[in-house]
Amino acid sequence: MARGVGRSEHTARVGGRRRLVGMDALLLILVLALGAYLLYALVKAERF
Repeated sequence: MARGVGRSEHTARVGGRRRLVGMDALLLILVLALGAYLLYALVKAERF
């Protein structure tokens, strides 16, 4: 796990800003999708 983290940091540094922005966009999409799914689950369960 530690090696994977180090590799991603190294990749971000080597890839430069464009690579970092791409990763940020991917993370943002994942977070939004997860949030939307949780909201849908809450509404479906009617525990709002």
